[in-house]
Amino acid sequence: MTTIETLPVTGTELHLQYPGQTSPQDVHVCLDAETGRLWAAASGEIGNGVPVRVYHGHVQRWSIPALKGDAANALLEEIEPLAARVCDGYWSRWDGSNHVAAFDDDASEAIEEIQALCEQAEAAKDEHTTVNVWAAADWLGGIGNAAAQASTLGITAATTDDELAAIETRVEGEADGEGVDSLTGLRRHLEWLRSEAIDAAD
Repeated sequence: MTTIETLPVTGTELHLQYPGQTSPQDVHVCLDAETGRLWAAASGEIGNGVPVRVYHGHVQRWSIPALKGDAANALLEEIEPLAARVCDGYWSRWDGSNHVAAFDDDASEAIEEIQALCEQAEAAKDEHTTVNVWAAADWLGGIGNAAAQASTLGITAATTDDELAAIETRVEGEADGEGVDSLTGLRRHLEWLRSEAIDAAD
């Protein structure tokens, strides 16, 4: 039986949102059927692009939520014996144009079982298993308008970059204490509050 090499997931790494994109990247469990490597990762492709080895089936992948490290690793551990069956029943064949993946009946069945486990992870996701991400503007928007936010956070027209960094650290700690794993765009929002304070002071 193929030995599966599972790459662990740490922290909130499965959440990835590129600057300028309105939504985070898709997340997949991936299995390289040729090497036996199993991992979970956010897609590096923007849009509908698919890596060549995925397109030809040598790397199988299944959609999952952006799970936190512990939940992702538990899922990967559950998948490992199924992944071994997939690799044991895999071979590469020439289809006249490309080398594409082929699987025997047991491997195909294991692929379907992995799909079912990933669908269960999607159905069972909650705030304890998935990365909880807020846009900083939305999180701080609960305070009130820009002036109210600046006043509460201690931001004025004279606030320095070092002071802004300290405020950023404090806000991240407060959000973490309330179960938020990541605040996106926090520094940018704090800089905007400072610019609003500068405009108000002129």
